[in-house]
Amino acid sequence: MSKPKEKKIEWKLNAQDVSTKDGELTRAVQEVIDLNDENRMDVLADHFGAEALNHLIEMYGEPTRAMGLAMVDGRAIILGDCACRGEHCRAAWGWKWNARDLNMHGHRGSLWAEPCSSAVATVFTPENGFMFPAPWGMDGEEFYRFQRKDWGDADKIGLQNFMDANVASAEQGRRTGGDWVVDE
Repeated sequence: MSKPKEKKIEWKLNAQDVSTKDGELTRAVQEVIDLNDENRMDVLADHFGAEALNHLIEMYGEPTRAMGLAMVDGRAIILGDCACRGEHCRAAWGWKWNARDLNMHGHRGSLWAEPCSSAVATVFTPENGFMFPAPWGMDGEEFYRFQRKDWGDADKIGLQNFMDANVASAEQGRRTGGDWVVDE
């Protein structure tokens, strides 16, 4: 009796072979390799090297959420397990970056991670409730700080302390020695 044939994943990567107004391709996807429990470690080791893969596993655990590997402009990009298969989010990891400014140039806390509409929140913390899992290979704490409700908010006292510290550090350059002092 033969094994049932595994269903091929239909990837819909969100900037795959899209042309700009100038006619240039935004990203050229040469190939997408489906990953499963049998081939995942071999394929990842072939593309990233066994030593690098072992280092990543030590840092982030087994890549069980890695479902594909896309060759984009000659680089290997690991694809995640989001149900949209990359149509709405970055590399199918269930999140996308948003910025407060219109031209998407993130700076000074203006970026935040927003979940994909197809993603499912599976990580629970008492402080924040259910959150979305971090992409494999990204530090979870670093990723989760972008999902917190207070990310990017500055209260008046915190903002005043920040401004005082900026003034004090600027004034410090004019003096010799001593602690930082805010001019009044």
